[in-house]
Amino acid sequence: MRDVAAQFARLVGLELRRSWILTTRYRVDSALSVGLLVLLFYGLLFGTRSAALGTYALGSGNEGLLLGFSCWVLATGGVSHVAHDIEEEAKTGTLEPLFLGVPGPGTVFMARNVAAMLAGVPVLLLVATALALATRSVFHVCAAALLPLLSLDMAASGIGFALGALAILVKRVRIPVVLAQLVVVGMLVSHIEGPGVQQLLAWLPIAPALHALRRLLLSGASLTPGTCVLLVANGMAWLAIGFGLFQLSIRRARALGLLAQH
Repeated sequence: MRDVAAQFARLVGLELRRSWILTTRYRVDSALSVGLLVLLFYGLLFGTRSAALGTYALGSGNEGLLLGFSCWVLATGGVSHVAHDIEEEAKTGTLEPLFLGVPGPGTVFMARNVAAMLAGVPVLLLVATALALATRSVFHVCAAALLPLLSLDMAASGIGFALGALAILVKRVRIPVVLAQLVVVGMLVSHIEGPGVQQLLAWLPIAPALHALRRLLLSGASLTPGTCVLLVANGMAWLAIGFGLFQLSIRRARALGLLAQH
């Protein structure tokens, strides 16, 4: 077990190095990506002052808009990451060797997912902090917010692995990825309260994490032990479901000989 953990940690380190090399090699593109995030947020910010876009926030004021924007960026990245990687590997002709090699596609893409989180979340937090200072937004910052953020990323990654499973079998999944991203937007805009509604939302991906973040960072409330268990269970369950579908699609693709068709 220790050897497996050590090998996985080494693979995550290699994926982080790969990500860093790609970032420095295409630094203009990386800088433009960060700039695009800033411009997109300010577009939403000014839009709320002239149109009815306030529902896209996780609360009232600049704080709710910035929190909703940050969660949207994190969730949509997790949803589209695996499918995008599979399409890129297929375009460069390296998908079949990756699937036939060791340690196997499941481990490689899980390591890439962890590396993407370790590399992307700090950048997103820095951008969000800079935007919060620029807009004079005030949050109830606490270490407990890391748990719903992790739960959100795991649930989004589970959806991403499910879309990756679809990408392996049907090759093109741009429309399903866009639809999944629209579902994420739907989660952001649906502030539904009422008897039994929270119990229903607890079964959905991402929704419990969004609710917990709204209470923590905007209202200053604390997480109850039951909420912590729910967040861990929700994130792990959706990640396990998505990864299980991904593994099943790999076996199906190998049985049907679909890898050579990418």
